[in-house]
Amino acid sequence: MGRQLPIVATWHDEVQLLRFIQTLSPILPFVSHASQIDDLWLPDWEQHEIPGQQYSIWLKAFPWTPEYRQTGGPRCPTASLGLWYIANSNDAPVIEITRRFAGTESGGRIYWAHSFCAPQGLAYDKEAFKKIVTRIWSWIRRNARRKRDVEHVSDSYFFPEAWINSSKQAN
Repeated sequence: MGRQLPIVATWHDEVQLLRFIQTLSPILPFVSHASQIDDLWLPDWEQHEIPGQQYSIWLKAFPWTPEYRQTGGPRCPTASLGLWYIANSNDAPVIEITRRFAGTESGGRIYWAHSFCAPQGLAYDKEAFKKIVTRIWSWIRRNARRKRDVEHVSDSYFFPEAWINSSKQAN
């Protein structure tokens, strides 16, 4: 199964999180789909907000060879036709960030799939990766504040700027 924490963060909060993760391993964020292979990768994540509702972070201390494929087929929506994606990201040494949906109180999440999506096992050192994930989760718990998620049962971890913004909206 996977490990996850519910989070709420602004882009500035995410940059702080990624900077911390980068102290544990070199990183390279990527998006799920792009019109060109090179556009999947986001080496300038500190200068430009990462687009979309979700992205992943490759911890490059763990070797991995991405496999690229294009969307298509009879059921593929026209708007998505021909987009590039990384086909083997489910069993890669990555952590996924999903953002909260605009206009809701529901949080996003930080997630590590580990063996849930890897029926053939993982090609990287799962125990070493797990130690890094534990450090990331600990950092979040120390640097974010828990707040009841009104739409769900669980509490979300609000990062500093997101906490301030949520407090302003409540007043």
